Amino acid sequence: MARYLRSAALLLTFGLAALLPLSPAVAASASVTVSASIDGHAVAGKDSVKLKPSSSAQVAVTVKNDTDNPISVRTVRIEGRVMGLVFYAYDTSVVIDVSAHSSQLRTLTIDTSDLGSQAVGLIPSQIQILDAHRHELASENLTVDVQGSIWSLYGLFGLMILALTIAWTVTVALRLARGTLPENRWLRATRFVVPGIGLGLVFVFTLSALRIVAPTTALWLPVIVGTAAIMFGLGYVSPTPASDADDEDGSEDVSEDGSEDVVPAGALLPGQNW
Repeated sequence: MARYLRSAALLLTFGLAALLPLSPAVAASASVTVSASIDGHAVAGKDSVKLKPSSSAQVAVTVKNDTDNPISVRTVRIEGRVMGLVFYAYDTSVVIDVSAHSSQLRTLTIDTSDLGSQAVGLIPSQIQILDAHRHELASENLTVDVQGSIWSLYGLFGLMILALTIAWTVTVALRLARGTLPENRWLRATRFVVPGIGLGLVFVFTLSALRIVAPTTALWLPVIVGTAAIMFGLGYVSPTPASDADDEDGSEDVSEDGSEDVVPAGALLPGQNW
C-alpha cells in the first residue's frame, strides 16, 4: 500500500507542477491596452515576428488608457516563456504618461545582440507595460521567431531533455528485457510515465526549434499528457516478469535423455533407511 501511495504522490506532484505556469502572475487592467510593432511589422495578427541577434530592434508601443485616471508607464518588457520558464527578457525604462481616455505612441530601440545565446526557433512571447511598482498594466501576446543558435540556452535545454529521455527509455527497456520490473501492472506502468513525458517534451521542443509551431500551453500540455498516457498504457500491458516462486513451482526433475525421473511408490531414496 505504501508503494501505491508514493507512486500516486509523485504523479500528483508532477501534475500540479505542470499546471502552475497556467496561472497568471498578475491580472492586467481590461481598460488599459497596449499594441506594438517590431521593425515596422504589427504584432497583432502576425503568425510570428522575427528578432535577430547581433543587431537592434525598433519597437513601437501604443498605450491606450480608457480609464478615468491618468496612468504612468515606467517599463516596457519583452519576454519569451516556454512552459513557464523565461528564456529571454528585455526591460527598457521609459516615461510614458497617458491621461484619461487618451493614447500615447513611443518608439524604443532594444539591443538584442545577446539573443543568439538565449533562444532559437518559435517562442511564445509577450510585450508588457509596467508601472513604477513593476505591476503589469497591460500586455500583448505574440510569437517571436528567434534567429538564434541551437547551442543557446533554449537549444541546450532541449538537447538535455533529449539525452535524459534516451537514458530513461533505455533503462526501462533493459529492465523490461531482463524481467526486473515490478510484477504489479500499475506499478510497472508508472515506470513508463517518465520516458513518456520526455518523449512529449522532445517532440514539442523539436517543433519549436524547426519553426513549425510555437510551444504554447494549448500544444505542449495535451502532447505531454498524451505521450505519458500512451507509455503508461504500454507499461500496463507489458509482459509480467516471472517471479522466483513461479520458477520453483514450475520446475521438474528431468533426466539426461529428456524423460522425467519418476520414483516408484515405496522405493528408497539415496541415503534413506527403512
